[in-house]
Amino acid sequence: MDYVRHERKPFILQANVSRLYGHSSSSGAALHDEEDCLARYEARLLQENLITDAELKVVWDRWHAALHDAFAAVESEPMPEQHHVLQHVFYRGPAGN
Repeated sequence: MDYVRHERKPFILQANVSRLYGHSSSSGAALHDEEDCLARYEARLLQENLITDAELKVVWDRWHAALHDAFAAVESEPMPEQHHVLQHVFYRGPAGN
């Protein structure tokens, strides 16, 4: 977010993830036959004695705290004013291009 705000350039993030739960039952993602990849990874780490339940809880607690803080920061930002809606939509490159 700092990059976008300070550089005033767009940023694209593409993530290929499995959607375990759909937005609605009509999305087709309501089927529960797909394995939870995070639960599987955690089980493997535990099985291989690479992490303990306590360490895993610390990881999840840190992520939940970070997400909570990020959400609180977003919630506290003022809503953009109507005349700002089209600002910084396109990056035209350096002058002369």
